[in-house]
Amino acid sequence: MKSRSSLMKARVLWFWRYMKFYFLSFVAVVIAILYLVEVLNCYPIIVSGFMSIIGISILWRSQILDARQFTDHRPNTPRNAIMLWPTGKPIEASLRMGMLGSLGLKARATVSIPEDATIGKKVDFLLHQVNDIQAIIGNLDDRIDAVDTSQTNKSREIKTEIDNLKTSLEKTIAGHIVGTYDANFFGIIITMCGILIQSFRS
Repeated sequence: MKSRSSLMKARVLWFWRYMKFYFLSFVAVVIAILYLVEVLNCYPIIVSGFMSIIGISILWRSQILDARQFTDHRPNTPRNAIMLWPTGKPIEASLRMGMLGSLGLKARATVSIPEDATIGKKVDFLLHQVNDIQAIIGNLDDRIDAVDTSQTNKSREIKTEIDNLKTSLEKTIAGHIVGTYDANFFGIIITMCGILIQSFRS
């Protein structure tokens, strides 16, 4: 007995959650057909107007939910449109130029060697200069490798964040649009039924 009661409750909840708008759409279509074949004759103008108002109200509610759901994207609601009214005030554009950081290399003063120096001293001087240049190049290589590694890691983090944001956004949009599909369907059907009754019975 308990299982039958729980099954009945589950079916009622299923009907209320998934089928109520389709059932109401079916009822609206049947009422419209009965008015069109003149089986029903009571107040067709009032009935058609009432059905149209219900349908338009449902679609209007869906628009309001859309505007609230995606308020960060500033949908063109009447309030946002009014807020964008041009006031004629000059727009002050502030440009901020980004400064590139220096590599931290200090200029080295080149010490000239006397002309009467021996070949050995000249060779030693040149070798010393080559060693300094190689040290600078090695320092640059280390810095470039460090920046490259940092950029690679940052790119991976940004890609992960973008993927997570994309998944979250898709779930939000799908949940909203799919979740209101049946209500919008009923709104469209009942509005069309109201228009048909008003067109053929007025």
